[in-house]
Amino acid sequence: INFTARVNDTSNNFKTNDTIITVANTPPSGFSLLFPPNNFYTAKQPLDLNVTFANDPDGDATTINYYINGRLNQTSLTNTTLNASDGYYILNVSLYDGAAYASNVTVNFTIDTTPPVVNTTLNKSITNIVFGDVINISANITDETGLSFCQIIINQSGFKEIFNTSIEGLTAAKCSNKTQVTVYGGNVINYTVRVNDTSNNWRTNDTIITIVDNIPPIVNTTLNKSITNIVFGDVI
Repeated sequence: INFTARVNDTSNNFKTNDTIITVANTPPSGFSLLFPPNNFYTAKQPLDLNVTFANDPDGDATTINYYINGRLNQTSLTNTTLNASDGYYILNVSLYDGAAYASNVTVNFTIDTTPPVVNTTLNKSITNIVFGDVINISANITDETGLSFCQIIINQSGFKEIFNTSIEGLTAAKCSNKTQVTVYGGNVINYTVRVNDTSNNWRTNDTIITIVDNIPPIVNTTLNKSITNIVFGDVI
């Protein structure tokens, strides 16, 4: 901006003073990181990186700088995405309008695309389970990042029971259930164990068995004459 003052006197002598200034740049403002939140666990790939900020009052283009673990990953004028392998990351985001930077925002997040490991056992061989048996299903579970939830579903030929257990924050856990077999030979039971981790990766194990028929037939026999009065020549 040029501020000019011009003065003349009665003899028409002029004096001019110029004061020239440059308007200071206004740095980016209203900056916040919308996604991901801090300490976020996810299996999503690619991962959205979303920010918001006010329009630059000077009309400057605003560049978003995305740093991963201290190194510049990418720059963009808009929101972007990140492709990365499983691991723990520190995200630092800053804005630059060509003259000044906005304050940085930093969050950490974990990418985990690996589902939990689930090993399921029964207390009896699946080829010898009969009506009336009490079956204990047990699941040993591990996850490299952190577990969340275990669900056991027992479906006895259409009759379904569901048992839920929290295993939040553990990396190794066990969940189990005891249930009596209430269906007869030839019917099918499905023992299902479903587990997820803190990144919402799911693992499902199904154990399907057919109940052994160990109940002999019931036979009711009658004679046409009392057994105490049968004599020679009777037709029985």
